[in-house]
Amino acid sequence: MRLVKLFKILKNKENLSAHFTMKMKISQGTERLIGAAAAFLFFIHIFTCLFMLLGTFTSEKERDCWINSKGIKDMGVWERYTYTAYFIVTTMTTVGYGD
Repeated sequence: MRLVKLFKILKNKENLSAHFTMKMKISQGTERLIGAAAAFLFFIHIFTCLFMLLGTFTSEKERDCWINSKGIKDMGVWERYTYTAYFIVTTMTTVGYGD
């Protein structure tokens, strides 16, 4: 439901843009940079959640899953989220893993 509200807000871009430029005195370039960073963080969060969900389902069926290695399964949710987010950011921003 929150995503629907977010899309409704972003749909009315002219009012949102006017609010940022007039009241907060943010330039258009800064506005674009903030938008790109927000989109990047949003996609990192979505991919992290999906990868954690995939690892949780796979770990029940297979012993050699990534979530079963290095004691990741025994960690708390936020620690596991941090490990997964680091993997997602590394995958999205680098050319390779040095293999």
